[in-house]
Amino acid sequence: MSTNITGNRPIPLVRRVIGLIAMAFLSTAIPIGILWWSLTSFVTGRPTGRASGEQPVYSLGSLHNGELWYPVFQFTNDAWVPPFSFRIVRLNLETGVQRETGITAVGGRGHVVWAGDDLYVCNPGSPMETDIYRVVGTSLTRIGRLTNPKSLTVPPFLWNGHLTTVVQTSVLIDINGNIHDDKFQLVHLVDGAWVAGRKILLPGIGREWYDDPQRDRLTLRPRTSMTPGRWSGVDLELSVIVCGDTVHLFYCDNLHSPQKPSFAAYRNGFEFADDRPEVPSALAPDNANREVSGWEPIQPSARGDWWVQMACSRQGAFFEMNPHEIGRVYRFARSGPAGRWEELSGTETACTMRPLNCSIIADPTNNDAYIVRHATNWNDVTVCRIDGTTILPPHLSLPATSEREYLSRLRWLFVGFVVAWLVHCTVLIGGTDWLTHSPTVLEYEFGHQQATIAPTTRRALALVIDGLLLLLILLATISLQARLFGLQWQACSVRQLCDACVEFEWDHFNTLAEHRFNPFQPGFHPVALLIFARQLAGLAGMALLGHPDEHAWRVSVICGIVLVCSNCMLEGRLGTTLGKCLLGLRTVRTTLRPCNAARALIRTVLYFAEILFLVTPLAAVTSMVFSRHRQRLGDRVADTIVIDAGSIRPIAANRN
Repeated sequence: MSTNITGNRPIPLVRRVIGLIAMAFLSTAIPIGILWWSLTSFVTGRPTGRASGEQPVYSLGSLHNGELWYPVFQFTNDAWVPPFSFRIVRLNLETGVQRETGITAVGGRGHVVWAGDDLYVCNPGSPMETDIYRVVGTSLTRIGRLTNPKSLTVPPFLWNGHLTTVVQTSVLIDINGNIHDDKFQLVHLVDGAWVAGRKILLPGIGREWYDDPQRDRLTLRPRTSMTPGRWSGVDLELSVIVCGDTVHLFYCDNLHSPQKPSFAAYRNGFEFADDRPEVPSALAPDNANREVSGWEPIQPSARGDWWVQMACSRQGAFFEMNPHEIGRVYRFARSGPAGRWEELSGTETACTMRPLNCSIIADPTNNDAYIVRHATNWNDVTVCRIDGTTILPPHLSLPATSEREYLSRLRWLFVGFVVAWLVHCTVLIGGTDWLTHSPTVLEYEFGHQQATIAPTTRRALALVIDGLLLLLILLATISLQARLFGLQWQACSVRQLCDACVEFEWDHFNTLAEHRFNPFQPGFHPVALLIFARQLAGLAGMALLGHPDEHAWRVSVICGIVLVCSNCMLEGRLGTTLGKCLLGLRTVRTTLRPCNAARALIRTVLYFAEILFLVTPLAAVTSMVFSRHRQRLGDRVADTIVIDAGSIRPIAANRN
């Protein structure tokens, strides 16, 4: 007994090695170029992990006559950094009618402020400079520039007929982090120039509340007994809202850490530094800085949570607290009589957690106060009115504006991956066929019989047909589950699919974006791209199949295993599958005898090792290039070959 390959001489080993290297290079370089184009096209013009290049920010808006005027930022690159361009949109919080104002600008994070009957836009050109614009018609007229190199941030407000803000004139911190001096002053915009006003007292950097047992309330810890710490990196925020004859002040820092609660305080009216205290302290020297007074904590906050925003209407002052931990709800409070603070009820129905952004919006000229809940990924909005201490159920819902656009872009990204994968497989399979090509028919002999070896291309097509047929049968089985067995397969909603895709982006695109999608840059791991493609295929399956319950998932997995085993039994008994039968192929042992079920199962299981992650057939084609019988790894282990169906014949008959 002997085995022979008749026909053309075997291709030299050196030619096969060179051909395989060239084939591997082409099958990698061309698809990577397609993937690079798809990925860059997908993220161009919007930040990674965001559904759209546009982002409305309601917390930077201002309510006037029942309409919220807010900026909508358009990101001009693929990063969440300036420069931004933005336009101003009007939203009626009762009817949901949105109107474009035609007002556009380029710069930092524009803050829209209504002061009296005039609309202003504060546009930070740099961290230390802010340009103030007055809106005239649809154009912006710069009326002044505010330079404040210190750490204080204050939106402007109308005071005594002039646009006013607060600047931090000095701050002195020693090497141990202790604050010795910080001074604040009102400045007024007069004829396009900032004019210094009166000095005011604010708590300053690094203040803390402590429980004073004598007063039975939280009290500001005196400066001399402040806990030492390095506060030079802490930014301060001050909101000043003039509501009739009342001036509301909200002061906080941005030290958001789970170890230390953020500092926040409220005061009714300014405390001017040149006002003499009613009862001077005999222990304080004449030149000592006055201690602040009249400030009160809003509500005790859990560690890590922080009060971030104040809004005022004629109902009073409202405050918003952001949760530090995902899964906790936003909290809202309002000022009550006699210095009491009342937490608003109905919070759970208004705001749950991130990625939702909740903003408290109020009009200081009337009783209007709202909670605006904004899903940042999809730009859908829910509005709830505040009535006293109760957040009413939502009365206005604006649908998402970016889901369909996002899915359309994701669809083209998926098409790019499919095209890249098809090009990769086509180059590998076509190259294998070329490297193993023979001018004459490639015959295989065993004993007194011979057969014709099947070409690589037909084998690949047969595998694709088998896979598609098995998938169709599995889908049909899944569709019958609900009717025959009552098993539930829940359809995947557009929002669920979009949320899964954005989470997928955060997991992978940030890493790829760091290397600008360059696979040759140090630190890039090609295996990550394989996992990326596999998970992208999983998202496609999620869109197609939806979400099964646990029992339906187990039944479907069992059905899939049964189908694969049935296919193996068919190939083991008849030597062919549906795909091979359509293309005239047959699997036999190297003795040209029928293949049994055990060998067919081995060949099928080893597909998962040969076609890595079901993405690249590089291992399979490498084995076939260096095999005289065009055997892949599964054929070598199972001792099988693939031949043309009906080509087994006696050698003598062929010679005659």
